Amino acid sequence: MPAHAATLARLGTLWLSVDQPSRGLDYARKAVVLCPEEWHHHRLLAECLRYHTQCLLLREFLTTLFQAGAPASAEADLQVLLCQALWGMRATPGYADGAATLVMSVLEREEGHWEGLLMYATIALERGLVEDCLKVSLRLVTQRQHDDGVRALLAKCMQSLKGVELVLSMLGESSASAAALAFLATCVKEHSAIEVAVTLYKKAVALLPGSASYSLNLIHTLELQQRLDEALTVAADFMAVCPATMRLGGGSSFKDIRSMLMDVPHREGLVSSVWLHHVEQTAAELKPQPPLPKVTYNSEELDSLALLFTTVKILYVGGALSTAAALAEIVRPAAAASQQELHKTLVRNEAAYFGCVWQLLHQPYTPSPALQCDSPSVKAAVAQAKQAVHAVQAVHAVQAVQAVQAVRALRASEEPGRVASSPTADLESVPVSPHALSLTECSASAAAACRWGGALPPPLFLCGDSHCLSGAWRHVTLRGQTRLLWPLLVTGCKVWHLRPDSDFYPKAQFESTVGQLPHGSQVVMLLGEIDCREGLLLAVQKCKYDSLEQGIDAAVSIYVEVLLGLARTRGFEIFVHPPAPVLRETRHIVIPFQAALKERIQSLSRADQQPPLPHAALSGDDRQEDQRCETGAGKIHYLSFFDDLLVTSPLTASQILTGTGLQNLAQGNPQLRPDLEFDGTHMAPTYIGLLNSVLCAVV
Repeated sequence: MPAHAATLARLGTLWLSVDQPSRGLDYARKAVVLCPEEWHHHRLLAECLRYHTQCLLLREFLTTLFQAGAPASAEADLQVLLCQALWGMRATPGYADGAATLVMSVLEREEGHWEGLLMYATIALERGLVEDCLKVSLRLVTQRQHDDGVRALLAKCMQSLKGVELVLSMLGESSASAAALAFLATCVKEHSAIEVAVTLYKKAVALLPGSASYSLNLIHTLELQQRLDEALTVAADFMAVCPATMRLGGGSSFKDIRSMLMDVPHREGLVSSVWLHHVEQTAAELKPQPPLPKVTYNSEELDSLALLFTTVKILYVGGALSTAAALAEIVRPAAAASQQELHKTLVRNEAAYFGCVWQLLHQPYTPSPALQCDSPSVKAAVAQAKQAVHAVQAVHAVQAVQAVQAVRALRASEEPGRVASSPTADLESVPVSPHALSLTECSASAAAACRWGGALPPPLFLCGDSHCLSGAWRHVTLRGQTRLLWPLLVTGCKVWHLRPDSDFYPKAQFESTVGQLPHGSQVVMLLGEIDCREGLLLAVQKCKYDSLEQGIDAAVSIYVEVLLGLARTRGFEIFVHPPAPVLRETRHIVIPFQAALKERIQSLSRADQQPPLPHAALSGDDRQEDQRCETGAGKIHYLSFFDDLLVTSPLTASQILTGTGLQNLAQGNPQLRPDLEFDGTHMAPTYIGLLNSVLCAVV
């Protein structure tokens, strides 16, 4: 233990900053003893006592300080600390009123005291004084725009309709208010006030419809509730009014893109296959484009590009694959023309998603959601469809029409009562006159024929971060039945975001997504890689955990509790997908994370398979575990194919000399299989063969 007051105080501050006041308390006390004349040491001790909920001790400590003559500059700060402690224990009779009285006395003497005002607004909201809370919160957030506490309070305040109406009445209807509305929307979105954020962004867009930034942010916020249809409408509306200074591939314009988006049918709900059956009419007319001249995009043009990137992603995630492919071909030349490296700009996330989706839409990775069926008539229909494609390529309209007619006849002969009601009835609407059939219409007919193979397989939902894109719209087999992997993208979601006390928006998106699935759904859950990439090591470095193992254990516990909750309350059968070991730099974290996750899930399964003990024979912990097994654990399976994703390669001489890779030496320097390499972040869709193997083995 150091005997230097300043060092002790810094150590106490360090532990306090990582939410471990009990570990900082002893350092603060020793700093006060060694250097009692330093008032910031006393404040540190008071803060540790306040966070440590030692309210009575804090009151006694502050009383002694005031009697000893605390400086006037410190008195208000210390009183607010006591007020915060009292409010934190407001369930105790008298403490809430004591906190309210104390904060009012502080503000009477120092009306601009920032922490005092924040405490006042907090108490006001609790007591139903929404207008008072809102006015104070708006004042505070303009002074400290990045303060998380006031942003969280503002989000709570605006959850009610009254809060939103008050803000709109304060800011007015002028275009100058758009920036303020968008800023407030960003603040409240971060703390999961999603519906409020949508309302504010919509108002900002209405005031400045040509702003790519406001439209882009509205689209991203709608994504948090999986409102992909509305997001597409926002994109189309922007295309109608944007300045259109950007050159696009093939000489296309923003209005051309708007027309393309307007043709996409309305999509009702999260589990709607209507986009899967939509065929983009202009797809056949797209040809490889020469590169555009290099250009330095301004911020508004970058936002426009990001909006286009996001639109492609939304189309892909929603199943409008042909439209996504067509739009990607238009957008890619504009992206390639950027003088700036897009991964170094503020639109890097959108650019990364676009790059991934663009690759997924091209051979050899192009997904095909049509049912793989052994029916002779379906095989014949596919053969005829291939003839139609060949005829289109050869510009033989008559042969294309004949092929399409043959497909229709086969379909009608097998299921005569189903033709009109089939979800793929777009085939019937295609004209068949060789004189009226253009090249584009031939292509649409052929594409529609290729899509027909009976009804789509039932979905097996693939829910997770961006790694779910690799498996999207692929076929797997579960218990002998062909299933379609249906992506449920929860952007940037970490397991850590799902902890009970979190209010960060990825948690809101996750809860909204799983909340829209039918009861009893089967879901492949794919989370954890971002924790390994961005969260766990940083948390250890910041002293949140004493070791990486402790951090992994905490994250896995959160994950398992979430899965058990979904199995219990929603009846989900959950298949836990291992995190993707793509990045060399974090593979040494992914390996122990997946091992801990696998062991925890499999231990639940083992416990569930054992015959139940008499209730009286169980200890308290055992009763709780037994109850979990009865109410959820039996519906959770670990998909054990992680080891098959890796190959072991010896360390090179360079790695040995530089130390690179030595941290993985104990595991034999495992590397991602070369055939699974894709874009540097995600696995190639070819890994689905491994996933399918373990799903086939599920009983």
